[in-house]
Amino acid sequence: FKEITLVSANSEACSEAKVAGIYYCGCNLSSDMCSLCGKGERVKESLKDNEVVDEDGTKISCAEYEAYLNTLVPSSEKCKKSEILHSQCCRENMSLASND
Repeated sequence: FKEITLVSANSEACSEAKVAGIYYCGCNLSSDMCSLCGKGERVKESLKDNEVVDEDGTKISCAEYEAYLNTLVPSSEKCKKSEILHSQCCRENMSLASND
């Protein structure tokens, strides 16, 4: 048997476990943490595989990004920026402005 140990709620291991639970197991998002699509909203099923580029220049799917952001507090700079930059994960048929 493998020994199971508890980890600190503020540890990187805990954050990684939470991301895995949301992304792989479909666990609920925490309502008091950062939300990509707004409080109580999830990435639409049809948009989960869309790729975005995060602040570090890494390509990541909308579903993975949603899970990662839910480990951040809403007041964090990354959270605030992500809600604006990655709204393409939350809305279908986004229209682009044209200069006609």
